[in-house]
Amino acid sequence: KISIDLRPPNLDIVGLPNVLREYFSNITKQIKIKIDFRTYMTKRKLSDDVAIVLYRVTQEALNNVLKHANDERQLEFPPDDN
Repeated sequence: KISIDLRPPNLDIVGLPNVLREYFSNITKQIKIKIDFRTYMTKRKLSDDVAIVLYRVTQEALNNVLKHANDERQLEFPPDDN
């Protein structure tokens, strides 16, 4: 379980956006939270190192939101400047 949390085995196969969708889906099954995930990535493939770092940063950011948020749970990445 820990190794899967650090690096999903299907990351190379389906890519970061799909792995994040699956991760968010699993979270929303466990915790009552709405996650609106949008990606603006082109079809360009990220390097393995970059994909793993982005996956782990996303995990940590979501964990922090869940840990520190009260009733209002919203994470926007990248932040909307409007």
